[in-house]
Amino acid sequence: MRRINNSKIGARLKKLRESRGIDKTDAALEFNIAPSQYGRIENGKKCISTEVLIKVCSYYNTSIDYILFGKNPSCISVFFKKIDRYPQPYIKVALKVLACMFLQSDNKVITKNTITIHIIRYLWTGCLKRYQQKRHQQ
Repeated sequence: MRRINNSKIGARLKKLRESRGIDKTDAALEFNIAPSQYGRIENGKKCISTEVLIKVCSYYNTSIDYILFGKNPSCISVFFKKIDRYPQPYIKVALKVLACMFLQSDNKVITKNTITIHIIRYLWTGCLKRYQQKRHQQ
C-alpha cells in the first residue's frame, strides 16, 4: 500500500500552481479556502481534504492519483486494477454510483474522470474515517 506524503503532495501542488503562473492567494481563492490553509497544504504541514483535492484536480485537469502519488495512469485502469482490494460493500456502492451516473436523465456529460472522481471520493472518505478511528483508539 502506498503512503501519502503531504510534502510531496505540496511539491506537486506548487509545481502545478507555478505552471499556471498564479500565486498562493489566487490558488486559495480558486479552491475556496483561506490562503493560510492553502500555504500549509503546499508546505506539507496539512493534509489536503477530499473537497479541495477534487477542486485541485478539476482546476489543473489532472488525476487524483497524480496529486496523491505522483503517477498519472488512466483513470479506468486504476479503478479496475484496484477495485478487488476493497471490501465487497465498497465495491457494491461504487457500482451503484456508476449505475446512477449512467442513468441520469438531465443530459449531463458523464466522463471517465467524473466517474472515477466520485468513486475515489467515496473510497477516500472511507479510508480517512478508518484512519481517524484507529488513531482515536490508540
